[in-house]
Amino acid sequence: MIGRHLAAIAVAFALVLGAASPATANSNTWPQFQSSWTHAGFNAEETGLSTRNVAHLGVVWSVTLPDGVFGSVAAVGERLFAATWSGEIYALRARDGKRLWHRSLGKPTAKTTPAVWQNLVIVAGGTWEGSVIAAYDAGSGATRWKTTVAGDISMSGPTLAESSVYVASTSGTVYSLSAATGHIRWTRTLASEIDGPLAVSAGKAYVYAAGLDGMVYGLSSASGKVVWHVQAGGGIFNGGPAVSYGIVYVANGKTGAEGGGFQTVAMQATDGLILWRSDSGDDVHVTPSVGGGAVYVGAIDGTLTSLDAHTGSQRWIGPLGAEIWSSAALANGVVYLTTESSFFALRASSGAVLYSYSMPTSFAGMSSPSVAHGHVYIGNPDGGVIAFGLH
Repeated sequence: MIGRHLAAIAVAFALVLGAASPATANSNTWPQFQSSWTHAGFNAEETGLSTRNVAHLGVVWSVTLPDGVFGSVAAVGERLFAATWSGEIYALRARDGKRLWHRSLGKPTAKTTPAVWQNLVIVAGGTWEGSVIAAYDAGSGATRWKTTVAGDISMSGPTLAESSVYVASTSGTVYSLSAATGHIRWTRTLASEIDGPLAVSAGKAYVYAAGLDGMVYGLSSASGKVVWHVQAGGGIFNGGPAVSYGIVYVANGKTGAEGGGFQTVAMQATDGLILWRSDSGDDVHVTPSVGGGAVYVGAIDGTLTSLDAHTGSQRWIGPLGAEIWSSAALANGVVYLTTESSFFALRASSGAVLYSYSMPTSFAGMSSPSVAHGHVYIGNPDGGVIAFGLH
């Protein structure tokens, strides 16, 4: 299967030859889940941390909040933004964690991550009874707009592609909104339940959704029209697509959204053509991370697998000793990851552990690390944010 699609992969790379890497817009920030709208989890601008010095990481500060932070921390400039499970939104000072402002969304945000656009912090949350997407002034916390939608979008969270916000409900409805006003531009109801974040192509032409039934969709970002859909596997639970250089990657259950082992599947971004499949181990609940020619996927059996992004062949597999519920972050040759009980920094080329820290938590760590300006930020499921830096 791997060798059969090498020619198709070459075509996919040719389609995006000369296109900007998804990380080029970062400017060493981490403004939303997995850094950019492609959700590749790769910060190409980070130079402060590297394989040479991450062994000297340590906790530089931690702040306690009343509820658990299961999503990622958005990091832009001197400010961080975090949402607790119950829907409380906090702005923190990056250098010391000081609380700058706090607002309540009024709906649970579960494990979603705030997204920052210009001077707005956009947050989404809800229940089966209905959901809210809101924008707050990044400086003052003042509410700029609020939009209500049907269905539960708390597991999707906002994906921000320049001036557009995309969210999906568990009932399968995808929404496109104006980041400036919250006005709904279009909606599209799919045949699949969506239980994870959406991703957008580097050029912003397509929106990608992954279903609990294993169906993956490519939609027009302009209209919401379904351009293609492919049965990629048995089901995608909590995770979503990641896009890099014209290829969409998903971690997909073999027999269902939970249990039965999983495959990482690579598809051509323009038409959904499956390029390769790679079998992995136990259950999976993460969005793949992609950078430096490799794909990284963590599993419930405690293993982190690195695959060749072009062929799907296994580069290495690292046993980390506890369930993995978070997506990896990639920067400057280092892979950052939280497990149910620990935080790790690993060498991207080999999986060698360069640094580890036992998290003081009683719940599974689901917060995917955010890497920016020489620091790593992680949500604490027991309540709060932890910042790591060089000592």
